[in-house]
Amino acid sequence: MTSQLDLPFTLLLACLTVAGLSGCQSAPSSGSYFRPEPVAAGMGMVYVYRVDGSGGEALEVVVDGASRGFVRRGEYVAMPVEPGERFIRVQAESSAVRSVSVAPGESRFLEAVVERWGGRVALDVPGIEAGRERIVRAKQVAPIE
Repeated sequence: MTSQLDLPFTLLLACLTVAGLSGCQSAPSSGSYFRPEPVAAGMGMVYVYRVDGSGGEALEVVVDGASRGFVRRGEYVAMPVEPGERFIRVQAESSAVRSVSVAPGESRFLEAVVERWGGRVALDVPGIEAGRERIVRAKQVAPIE
């Protein structure tokens, strides 16, 4: 025999389950999962990606002062760059900037991170292998040319 409290408890449990699952990261609907881009002769490649599970707002990616795209969680943008020191900025309500040196034929990875509490933006520069491991589940978005 079920009590009258079973129905409200069951409804509460169902609501909490749906609320908890809606906070989980889902893959973006467009783009393809990470594939290394061919690097043109005399050029380098910079990948900016975001895999954190915090807020869904888009971060603008700026390279040497020019807007080059936007990334949300689970996305990356691949940008061919001239060799040399490049200044990469990601920004929304706050921003972070890093400089990276890119050699001809080289790929560099930068991970944009948004703190769960406070929304502060950071930009990490992992090693090439660590970057490839972290970006693998992200989907590509088109850069701004």
